[in-house]
Amino acid sequence: KPVKLSALEGVLLQYCGHVCAGAKAGSPTTAPGVASSPGRGSGSFSNLPVIDTKHVLESTDGDVAMIASMVEMSLEELASQVSQIEADVVAGGANIRELAHGLKGASAMLGGSRVSFIAAEIERAAKGGDNSVAQARLPLLKEELDRFTTAIKVTDWQALNRKT
Repeated sequence: KPVKLSALEGVLLQYCGHVCAGAKAGSPTTAPGVASSPGRGSGSFSNLPVIDTKHVLESTDGDVAMIASMVEMSLEELASQVSQIEADVVAGGANIRELAHGLKGASAMLGGSRVSFIAAEIERAAKGGDNSVAQARLPLLKEELDRFTTAIKVTDWQALNRKT
C-alpha cells in the first residue's frame, strides 16, 4: 500500500506517541498493553480526535471528491464490520482477531482514530487468546462508530482543505 512518510509518522505518533517519542529521544519505553484499555477517562484514548482530518487530507492529497467517494463507500462497510464482530462474539469469537484487524485498518484509513484504537485493542487481546475484551469494548466501539459516522458526514472537507 502506498504510504506518505509524513502520514506514517503521524499515525505512529498517534498510536504509540510516548513510545515513539521515547525512541526518538533514545530513552527506553514500553508499549501500552491491554491493561491500559481505553475508558471514558483514559488519557490516550480520550485525547484522540473522533476524525483525524489532517490524516485524511494528507493521504488523499486534499482531493475532496476522493474523500467523499471514500466516505460514501466505507461507512456501510464499517458498520457491517462492527456487526460481524458482535455476531462473532455471540458465536464464540473464532474470528475476532481478523475482524478487528480489518476494522482497525478501514477506520484508520478514513481517519476514525477512536474506532481504530478500540479495534486495535480488541485485536491485540484476541491475538493473546482473550476474547472477553471484544465483548467488554463492543458498546464503546458502537458508540464511537456512531460518533464517527455523524461527524464525518458533516465535515466540510472543502473548507478544511483550504486551511491547509
